[in-house]
Amino acid sequence: MCIAMDRATPLIVLLILLMVAVLPGCLEEDEPHGLWLPHEGTTKYFRMPDFNVTTHDGSTLGLWSIDADYVILHVVDPAADPFMPQFAQIRSVLGHWDNVTVEALTIRDSQVYDGRTVGDLRDEAGADWPFSTPEGVIKDILSIQDYPSVFVLDADHIILERSDEALGQGRIVQIIETAWGIEAPEDAHPQVGSTVPDLVWRDVDGVEGRLSDLRGSPVIVNVWEMECPFCLMLFKDLEKVYTNYSGEGLQMVSLDLITWETDDEVRSVRESNNATWTFAVDGDNIQSRYDIWQLPLIVLLDGDGVVQWTWTGYVHHSIIAENVEKLI
Repeated sequence: MCIAMDRATPLIVLLILLMVAVLPGCLEEDEPHGLWLPHEGTTKYFRMPDFNVTTHDGSTLGLWSIDADYVILHVVDPAADPFMPQFAQIRSVLGHWDNVTVEALTIRDSQVYDGRTVGDLRDEAGADWPFSTPEGVIKDILSIQDYPSVFVLDADHIILERSDEALGQGRIVQIIETAWGIEAPEDAHPQVGSTVPDLVWRDVDGVEGRLSDLRGSPVIVNVWEMECPFCLMLFKDLEKVYTNYSGEGLQMVSLDLITWETDDEVRSVRESNNATWTFAVDGDNIQSRYDIWQLPLIVLLDGDGVVQWTWTGYVHHSIIAENVEKLI
């Protein structure tokens, strides 16, 4: 035993020397706040690398120099339409909160395209955030394949969401509020005991409808959007509830909050969930009229149109059924 220990001694000493040499370097903080941060990269939950852009007014801006709780990074095609819906969605998110700062940065590879500068694009889009071009090729910098691309970053430049297509306002709000831990105001969305504003719609089959026409029966109003995974998850539960209670008079309407999503896209969601109730793209500004902060939203109305129960987020069908049964 003593001989074995003697032979092991040089190895132990070597390991100790290596630890002494390497450990201090491992413990050095390369961040002023001393927090560990993920590796840099452009994948979700990685830290976005810093890079510089030239803004519409000719100044140089570094991504990491943007001082905000959250940053929406929007990469557009050089031939981007100034009226593309994503600009409106970003505009509606900026200033959404009093206690959370959100900034945006739109990037286009070319300073001038077809005679239009990035400043022209910004003016035509009615945007008040910086439009810019990168020092390099943005597809290479961010490892993207096509336009548009949208990134949502936190204050440490961690990528909370990456999408290679448009992100709706509701989805961006949900991402930020989940990360920040924000709860919707107590008076957000319709309150129990209140009567909601009337709604009109044209469903994906072209049939016009009105919420007030459903009086006399309990009604579930479901508000959702395609970029919200919990919204899509909820449909299986809603289908169970509708199957069990539609024969007893339950009515249901699912309204897609994102106005640019097409009837065909919404119809595909309906069919994939074997849903037989009304699906429509919102055409009546339900987000502001119902003061919606989070998705998905369920509002259960009685036969007089009075709110009896509401829920935001995913909820199991048994809980929905429990509340519906009180009105059947």
